[in-house]
Amino acid sequence: MSRTLSILGIAITVVYLGILGFIFDGRLTEILLMPPNEIGDLLAGMFGPLAILWLILGFFQQGIELRQNTRALLLQEESLRAQLEELKSSVAHQNEIAIATSAQARAMQDLTKPVFSVKNLRWEATSLIANIYNSGGPATNLLVSGKFWADKDVKQPYSFLAKEGSYDVYFEDVLRPKMREILGLESAEFLLTIDFEYGNGLRATESFVFVDDGTMPSGKFVNRKSLNSFPDSL
Repeated sequence: MSRTLSILGIAITVVYLGILGFIFDGRLTEILLMPPNEIGDLLAGMFGPLAILWLILGFFQQGIELRQNTRALLLQEESLRAQLEELKSSVAHQNEIAIATSAQARAMQDLTKPVFSVKNLRWEATSLIANIYNSGGPATNLLVSGKFWADKDVKQPYSFLAKEGSYDVYFEDVLRPKMREILGLESAEFLLTIDFEYGNGLRATESFVFVDDGTMPSGKFVNRKSLNSFPDSL
């Protein structure tokens, strides 16, 4: 469009100058003999329309450029909006990947985490023997703590316990809670705690509470989480 305006302006200018040349052909001497003021007025009258023409063409040219710039800005805005939507989609996808990766990592941790149970309780006079059984992943640096009354806390370390592995722990000078009641001794929570490491240096703790509800001759240790989840089963 700007090229068309330029060609149009040049064409009109050439035609206009041709008309002026035709009108004033052979009158140059007469013009030169005119007073300077009249010559100035004549030139202004001759070339004033051309100045107005190019001013109008320049105005149209600016309007065209303004519309082109506006269109370019709109296209740029649309491009930025599309990039923003793409970025949002990418961020959402990355979040989904992060959530899936985190869930997978947690699942892997759950697969490798040891699962302990306390079995085969045996009371021998004032001693307790319990079997720690691991049905989950291997555990290292175990520390089994037995808290049998307020002022009694016995700890027994164990270096490694493989999957499907077990070992016995011995606690001496321990009275069964019912026996303590019979003897009129102070009663307190009967707690066994296992601290351990697994996986890549992760540390965890499992706690078991002694329950003597008559379902097992020697009583049983129940995982505290299970006890909190199923209070009516005991």
